[in-house]
Amino acid sequence: MSRAPIILVLAALSLAAACGADYPGAPGTLALPSPLPGDIDIPAGASARTTTAFAPNPQQLALDGGSSLRVRWVNADPGVAHMIVSDEGSFTASSPVSPGATYSVDVGQPGTYHYHCGIHPNMVGTLIVAP
Repeated sequence: MSRAPIILVLAALSLAAACGADYPGAPGTLALPSPLPGDIDIPAGASARTTTAFAPNPQQLALDGGSSLRVRWVNADPGVAHMIVSDEGSFTASSPVSPGATYSVDVGQPGTYHYHCGIHPNMVGTLIVAP
């Protein structure tokens, strides 16, 4: 009997196991950071949503006399990476944000900022910053 079929099966199993290696944690077991004021959550199932893919949406924050504020997206979507991209180029796009990871930007000007997921373009959000 040839060893080729056994080797192929083992190789396929190894590849299948590696596919989820980038995203640790089974659904419902993500280790998320402690919440901060101004966080924007990416909930489970976000890639199948549009305006409800980010929570809250719109996110409304105020500079409150400061020169800037930090906005942080928290990926709570198990097994799915997302990319945060400004529609207007107002901030640098993120690299893929793995489940349980975050992406932050500093916003220094009042205004309305529209953004979307670079991987799932149907996911859209708005950030409103008041003076």
